[in-house]
Amino acid sequence: MSAIATDFQKAYQTVGQSESPEWLKGVREKGFSRFETTGFPTRKDEEWKYTSVKSIQDRSFKLAVKSSDPDLSRYQDFLSPDFTELVFIDGVYSESHSRVSDLPQGLTVTPLERAIAEEDAHVKSFLLENRVGPNNPFASLNTAFVRNGAFIQVADKTVCKRIIHLAYIFTGETPDLMCFPRNVIQIGASSQVGILESHICREKNAAYFSNAVTEMAIGANARVDYCKIQADSMAAYHVSDTRITQASDSNLESCCLTTGGKLVRNNLAILIEGSGVHAGLDGLYTIRGDQHVDNHTEVDHRQPNSTSSQLYKGILRDKSRAVFNGKIFVRRPAQLTNAYQLNRNLLLSPDAEADTKPQLEIFADDVRCTHGATIGKLNEVELFYLQSRGITRENAVRMMSRGFGEEVLLQIKNESLREKLSRVFGEYFLDAESRK
Repeated sequence: MSAIATDFQKAYQTVGQSESPEWLKGVREKGFSRFETTGFPTRKDEEWKYTSVKSIQDRSFKLAVKSSDPDLSRYQDFLSPDFTELVFIDGVYSESHSRVSDLPQGLTVTPLERAIAEEDAHVKSFLLENRVGPNNPFASLNTAFVRNGAFIQVADKTVCKRIIHLAYIFTGETPDLMCFPRNVIQIGASSQVGILESHICREKNAAYFSNAVTEMAIGANARVDYCKIQADSMAAYHVSDTRITQASDSNLESCCLTTGGKLVRNNLAILIEGSGVHAGLDGLYTIRGDQHVDNHTEVDHRQPNSTSSQLYKGILRDKSRAVFNGKIFVRRPAQLTNAYQLNRNLLLSPDAEADTKPQLEIFADDVRCTHGATIGKLNEVELFYLQSRGITRENAVRMMSRGFGEEVLLQIKNESLREKLSRVFGEYFLDAESRK
């Protein structure tokens, strides 16, 4: 292990000595042992071929240990009194800024640390089974530091009218901070819920490392709208692993909007473990400067008569770079599967670069699976048409880019979630205007 890995080791010793149940200490120990064995991934690893994490490996970070009480007025447009909210400041839960009172019957929303202390059986089961990325060093590192995060449990036949918002706010007050959010979400059968996960920082030059893991199990006939906003600092490092399992007849609509971060890696894995399932995966990344954003998706069809659709779009300016790797597995029992995948990238600069790699692995013989990818520039004829109507070229580019990206946002059925993501998407263009 490198010298910087020793920094992780020292931080791990601090966490390991904290008051925790013996079973959790064992979970952490196994996580750190796996991380020590694998080390950081390199570009020789196929899954990391286009993304180097050396900038994370070569930088020294320190662990977040306590929550501050900053003025959050700059973040009020992200927060909402209409939401049920768990707020984490610099990686640590802030009770004073959260809104978790008056929850409807059948809904539990609580900090993960509290659920662990109360020996919740669902949390214990999730963590002991280590369902997320046993061979992924970043997921293993998260497991080694598991403490802060959220636990959500929705009982069977429960309809949640209010959005549940997990807000991870980074103030930038402490430089080179590292945190390891862990979300455990259990959705009961025939229930309905909307979940928003936000990673936000208003200080553009704040450097920190966020390594997040979200585990979700969706019960039979349940419907879940799950959106993630990644609006970190332009100097931040963000790695996330999300793993969602779906039981029979469940419906998932997910959307991931990435607009911040110096180096970003989003891993999203969907395991379809029942028939009659639908999984919708949408993503939009709007990047500039020297940002590097890597989206890896995986949909694993294990049972018959289910559908999945993926639409990921990217808008790239300046010298930014995007990577998309989408996988669809169709196992032998998964007959009558209908799976679709499309990745489209819009380059607004000759120096921007996109790498895309859609993949299909099909072992069943009665399926319908398609995939595609495009990388290109705006149509000059269409730009000329708008200019001929008195619109400046800059505004024409902005209008066409907005239209390109808004197709993804229109896939979001929940109006509140769509409104939040649309506003963050609009800030990308406001930033472009301010830099002229």
